[in-house]
Amino acid sequence: MIPDATPRRATDPDADACRTQLRRIVESQDFDASDRDRRFLAYVVDEALAGRADRIKAYSIATEVFGRDSAFDPQTDPIVRVEAGHLRRALDRYYLTAGRDDPVVIAVPKGGYAPTFSMRTRETPAPDPAAAVAPAGLSSWMRLGLAGGIAGLTLAGLALFWLARPAPPPDAPDVPRLAVTTIEALGDDPEVGRIAEGLTAELIGEIARFRDIVVVVPPSERAVAPRYALDGTIARGGTDLRVQLQLRRVADGAVVWAEGYSAHLATEQSLEAEARIAGAAATAIGQAYGAVFRADAGDRAGRASTDGDAYACTLAYFDFRSDIDLAGYEATRTCLEAAVARFPQYATAWGLLAEIRIDGLRWGLDPTADLGQALQEARRALPSTRPTFAHSRQK
Repeated sequence: MIPDATPRRATDPDADACRTQLRRIVESQDFDASDRDRRFLAYVVDEALAGRADRIKAYSIATEVFGRDSAFDPQTDPIVRVEAGHLRRALDRYYLTAGRDDPVVIAVPKGGYAPTFSMRTRETPAPDPAAAVAPAGLSSWMRLGLAGGIAGLTLAGLALFWLARPAPPPDAPDVPRLAVTTIEALGDDPEVGRIAEGLTAELIGEIARFRDIVVVVPPSERAVAPRYALDGTIARGGTDLRVQLQLRRVADGAVVWAEGYSAHLATEQSLEAEARIAGAAATAIGQAYGAVFRADAGDRAGRASTDGDAYACTLAYFDFRSDIDLAGYEATRTCLEAAVARFPQYATAWGLLAEIRIDGLRWGLDPTADLGQALQEARRALPSTRPTFAHSRQK
């Protein structure tokens, strides 16, 4: 039985079931985590199952998993905290996708690093609000009000599914893969080296929030090569830090985005600076109309309706929104319809298909737009199954 301070129930998994689940996770191609985070998960699970959950601390993880020496100080080196965040997100994604039917749920709750184990419990499916769509005889104001509600549902679905993006299988939309390499610390200052490592980890976590970008950390065993690579340098002069980041297209090495950031350590903690810079850079790179979007849109101009490229259909939607016309509306809607037919799990395309139907009504491009159909498509952008945890609450 699993040593645990929490009173046990007959339905809790035994140690053998937990070890089987651990192997299933770490050996899965759909567990989108680095080798370091796989070792992290294996270590904390093994320690917990051996009855040493109370000894799982940042120091033990850093020294026994990450190779830090005995001088490791979690107050100045955030590596365990940052990697724990990556691990939690990877587990969430796994259980929302490939692991949605697994019998045992392993979680690492916030506030510590000791894992919890629970048997899968199913949630009762929510009623389908599509059944509540009013008849076609609605007034125009009521139809527009309903359209606004569907748009809100669509955006909520995209937000809920933001962190649930699995690594794409071979036959999947060709979303960009971005490799984040360790930021290079210039000079011999060990503090700058720690900040560089922390900034790298923060960049990975922040960019991973954009669900149409797959973040990989080289070296990667994945067969699919990244389309872009992010690298940079960090240097210190007195209490001032200077960070320079570049996003390159792997195919030809062209720099498609570059930006510099500064921090003044006399007035800002290093952890705060790492989070601020990583957040700003990730937004500039990953947001709609950001650096990756602009680079991809330029490379794929004119392809959306001709070669079945589902990801290009999503680019075409944002292009349509910048120059709204009937021809663009019909071509993009047709492209998105083909995309969801080919890739029925592609939540982004479902959400944008619902949006473009609403756009057709909003701008008079298609006054007969079917809002009931848009509502059903918006719901396809929502995750259908969410894990539950018997011993913890994810925050």
